[in-house]
Amino acid sequence: MTIFWHIRNLARRLSGRETLEEERFRKLLAVKRGLTNPDDKLHRLLNDFTLDSIVISKPDGVVIGNGGSRIESVKGSALFEYIRSELPDADYVLVRVENGTRVIYSDGEYIYIAKAKGYVSPLEMKLLSKKFRREGYGE
Repeated sequence: MTIFWHIRNLARRLSGRETLEEERFRKLLAVKRGLTNPDDKLHRLLNDFTLDSIVISKPDGVVIGNGGSRIESVKGSALFEYIRSELPDADYVLVRVENGTRVIYSDGEYIYIAKAKGYVSPLEMKLLSKKFRREGYGE
């Protein structure tokens, strides 16, 4: 790497912009998640809450926001409905898996099925749902 590359990175950092490595890393994460536009609302939602993917659907199965796969939506909704049939007051389900956690949360109107590397608290899911509804991500 040349001295000019280091100077440009330093100038970016001092001006408050991302360095070249940070920019490349952000773009790689976007490609991995299937979201190539970093201005996409769902992409910002994933980054704000450090989630790997999220699928947002209505209880009848209609997918509103898709940062994951449709299969995740079907499996998550079915699992949530089964748990709700046994425990009617349940609105948050956390499943630990080998490489992280799966979270299913319902705010009454939508079901949020998220994958994350670490723990996602019920409070974080509640904040995510409020942000989703307030900023109109599903529109």
